[in-house]
Amino acid sequence: MSRVDEYIETVNEQLKKTDSFAIPAVIRKQQVDERRFLVMEKIEGQQVTSFIGRSPEFLMDYGRQLAKLHQFQADYFGTVQEGKRANLSEFHQTLISTAEKLIDRYDMHSKKIREYFPVFKEKIRNLESPAFASFILIDIDPSQYVEKNGVISGLVDTEAVAIGPREYDFIALEYLLTEREALFIQQGYEDISNLPKNLDAVRECYRFICLLLDIHGTWDHQWIRHPVRFF
Repeated sequence: MSRVDEYIETVNEQLKKTDSFAIPAVIRKQQVDERRFLVMEKIEGQQVTSFIGRSPEFLMDYGRQLAKLHQFQADYFGTVQEGKRANLSEFHQTLISTAEKLIDRYDMHSKKIREYFPVFKEKIRNLESPAFASFILIDIDPSQYVEKNGVISGLVDTEAVAIGPREYDFIALEYLLTEREALFIQQGYEDISNLPKNLDAVRECYRFICLLLDIHGTWDHQWIRHPVRFF
């Protein structure tokens, strides 16, 4: 079995323990013409295409499920599968190293990106280390979920789940929501848990990471000017 197969199986096993989103189980593993496949449990529903315009019930339920996912707490960050993990005191320095590698690896010659990088380093070095880490979705997007009967019925794309500060999920979600959707998601989330109190402090630095990972944001300064959705 490949490392990716092993990782997805481990992730799904751990996520199923959270009493959050329904997670598909791995039924069996197959190999066809030297290609490996995981046969997954089917979760009924259709792929979610957007959070925009969804019912209050849909959004509040999503917020509650996300809060349950964040109930898992760790004093380290890294992969769900034991291996690449480190103390949270090293988290922001790791983001600096990651940002530098991404800029060099993908040959980002944008003058604006390279000019902003020293600003990013100074700002993130002044941040406090995260209080704890949770399961987070690095590439959070509606398409990772399926829905049935007006609510999300499962989280089916788990390959990019990692252990990190829950603040990251909220900063990334802001790109996917209007004020209306964020309000209902926050209401549902706060049925279970309080929102992080330091979103203002980490927002700019975490948005820069989203930009470099090519997940959310575009380099026209909209990534930094994008409206704040969670307070």
